[in-house]
Parts: sequence; C-alpha cells; structure tokens
Amino acid sequence: MADELWNTPGAVYSGGTSIVAYPFFDNGFALADDRCVMHRQGAFLADASSFGPWAFSAGEIDVFYLPALDVEGRALLAYGTYAVALRDAPEVWAMMAYLGSAEYAEARQRSQASRVDGDVSGFLSANTRQDLGVYSPIEQQMVRILQEGQPMRFDASDLMPPEVGFGSFWVEGTKAVNGDVTVTTAVDAVEASWP
Repeated sequence: MADELWNTPGAVYSGGTSIVAYPFFDNGFALADDRCVMHRQGAFLADASSFGPWAFSAGEIDVFYLPALDVEGRALLAYGTYAVALRDAPEVWAMMAYLGSAEYAEARQRSQASRVDGDVSGFLSANTRQDLGVYSPIEQQMVRILQEGQPMRFDASDLMPPEVGFGSFWVEGTKAVNGDVTVTTAVDAVEASWP
C-alpha cells in the first residue's frame, strides 16, 4: 500500500520532516540541487512565472508518462482551467468555441511563452489540431502525453464539493499520509462526509 511507502524512512523525500509538514512550494528544491531524481508533479512545476527561484528551464528536466497499475489504456491524472458559459447567447457560444479552438491554444501559448522569454510557459492545451511548434520541446512532450491520455481524469479533489475537497478529503488524507489512520479508514471518513 502507498501508506507503507510514505512511512518508510528514506523512501520519500521530505526534508527530514513529515511529508505533510513539508511546504509544497519547496518541493522543487530537491530536484534543483540533486537530492531527488524523480518528482511526480503537474506540468506547472516547470513554469518560471509561477515558481520563480527554482523553476526549471526547458533543457534541465525531462518528462514521461507514468504507467498506471490495473488500468487499461493510458490513464492520466490532469488538472485544468474551465470555461463556463453563464448566458445562452450567440456571442457567448462563439467565445466558448474560440476558447476550445487550435487558434486560441496557439495564440495563448505564444503570448505566455513571450512573458518568459520562450521558456516553459505554464500553459498546455490538449487540442489535437494545434501547431505543437509553438511549444518548447519539453512542453511538446507534455502536450503529447496529455493528448494520449485515455482515460484522462481530473484530480478528484478538484471535482469534489468544497466541504469535501477542501475539508474532509484533506483532513483525512493528511492523517493517512502521517500514518495516524489507515488509508481505508480515511477513505471511509471521506465517504461518510459526502453531502
């Protein structure tokens, strides 16, 4: 089980403290100074505009598809930004169509890449019609992984009601990672808290 790995001394890097006490934004330092060789993280890890002092330039890191266990296809965990229509009108649907287009994906990538002097921008689109040439080589790899994800699912906490995703899920998950409760006990408590 994952909880056995989390609580095996030396198996998980956490700066000499518990995993949950280690600040999220410090995660990249272990990679940057060679104390860690692999890190499962979102594509935003390499976004210089978000992570500043330890963000990686395109040539310093590599990415690969992490195979899933007991799932057919190329299962992929993803995060994303949602476009939401709040009014039923032709101009609203025209804007929604544009936000889903290859034209938008390419324009946004060009704009964001220009902010970081052509380095990793922090933007990816799974649009299969876009020109991947607007991305750096590592971002092209990320986009291909995103496009090939089948099934692709959003992180569960992003889809949960706030009282669960930002409440019981985090509280119980933290207890499980700390070894205070079993994963089964944590999952049962989260299920019981569902509105």
